Amino acid sequence: MGVWKKIWAKAQQIMFMLLVLVYFSFYDALLQKTLFTVFLFLIRFLLFYYTLGHDPYVALPNGLELILQVWSSMAFFTLMGIICGFFSSNIETADKQLVLYNQRLREQASTDPLTGLWNRRGMRTFLTENMEQHPQRIFSIGMGDIDFFKRINDRYGHDCGDAVLEWLTGRMRETLGEKSQLCRWGGEEFLVYFPQMNGDESARILFDFLEELKCNPFIWREEKIQVAMTFGVEEYDFCSELDALIKQADEKLYAGKENGRNQVVF
Repeated sequence: MGVWKKIWAKAQQIMFMLLVLVYFSFYDALLQKTLFTVFLFLIRFLLFYYTLGHDPYVALPNGLELILQVWSSMAFFTLMGIICGFFSSNIETADKQLVLYNQRLREQASTDPLTGLWNRRGMRTFLTENMEQHPQRIFSIGMGDIDFFKRINDRYGHDCGDAVLEWLTGRMRETLGEKSQLCRWGGEEFLVYFPQMNGDESARILFDFLEELKCNPFIWREEKIQVAMTFGVEEYDFCSELDALIKQADEKLYAGKENGRNQVVF
């Protein structure tokens, strides 16, 4: 085959690369990409019949023809490799970013924005999965509420109330964080999960935490504010549903509120 026939024949390889580029790098609708594919096919079809119907202008020696074929194949596969590698790398990067973005969305959906603790949704999901995976593993939950929190908001303002919640979260993390999982259940209410602990052990830890609060008042604009909490503790009995455990802990919490506050009820 002559040199021009070779050139026309190898043009199909350029078309393949154009096709890959169009499908990977352009955000046109599928219809436009399909029309472009048909257009390239028609050009390839016309070139094929053109080379069949015309004699070569220059006849290539067999050695030169082989070199041209090898060079053309090497160039084609090298360029295709570069194109596919570039776009596959971009796709992989985009996939990783999408995974991280979805992970951040899940974290935001399960996290309280003020304290950084799990919110009710995050804790419920965690407890439900834990009970399903380990139905015979003991644990306890403590439901706690800040005593007279409304008075703090009314007297010092909601900025002070938010600061109290953040400060209290820090104290709870320092004292309870290594032994439990914390959650802001809602408003000034917190839920504490104690893995592999019975009710007596959990209540003792929470009582020590209340004693620590007595010795470390919250400071707001050089004024000391004594912050106290009341907790209700419920131990998993290996048969109750999660909602029942939470309800029982909540009932003990409000029993403690009615009985003077600043205590742990188990």
